[in-house]
Amino acid sequence: MREMWAELDPVRIQSTRDRWLAASLIGAVAYHDASAELAADYVASYRLAEAEGVTGPIVRPVVDRARVVTSLSLTGPAALYLEQQAGLDPVEAHRKAGNKVAGAYRRHVQQGGRSLVDLTARADRSVVGWRRVTDGSPCAFCAMLATRGPVYGSESSARSSTNGSRYHDRCGCSAELVYGEWQPNETEQRWIDDYQAAAEEATATEGVRRAPYSRDGVRHDEDTILHRLREQGYR
Repeated sequence: MREMWAELDPVRIQSTRDRWLAASLIGAVAYHDASAELAADYVASYRLAEAEGVTGPIVRPVVDRARVVTSLSLTGPAALYLEQQAGLDPVEAHRKAGNKVAGAYRRHVQQGGRSLVDLTARADRSVVGWRRVTDGSPCAFCAMLATRGPVYGSESSARSSTNGSRYHDRCGCSAELVYGEWQPNETEQRWIDDYQAAAEEATATEGVRRAPYSRDGVRHDEDTILHRLREQGYR
């Protein structure tokens, strides 16, 4: 994307936009599908290693071209125009918008693999569900979702827990199928403990509020808890 972004002229946005967008869409679709193929290979190998060779369907996703076009348009040419309207010179505005569109592009590419795991979990009767796996240095939101374990993507899982599929730009998370019982590793347990401490503080100081997630039988406001996690040092 950084190479393609150079083709969008900051002083001729309208006349260079369509060609840039067409090339970007072609690349996004190709790499989205490549991401899905890598995930398909991973799922097959994972089943051999973690699920005693259990077999099951592998469901490949179809990229939403309209959504990609809208996202890249907003984070690319539209952002570039707004940066210049805010007073930035064309070169700096081009650099700043380029960082935004690169993050969006990465998310759409990675969605190929992420969606494949999600769709495969929904179709695999042997799987408990899928869980969120971070890059090891998550933001507060991603750490929170990783603490939930395999609550996504199976018929028996909590259908109200839809936030697992929400990946932000530059997000380092991926998705992993879970067969059998999930046990958090040492790092994940620390995130669980941090979340629990933040939730208890939120209950003590803010009271209980309705929210789509409960760990301890009490429903908390996620924004309140995430604020406290960020105070603990999470991004």
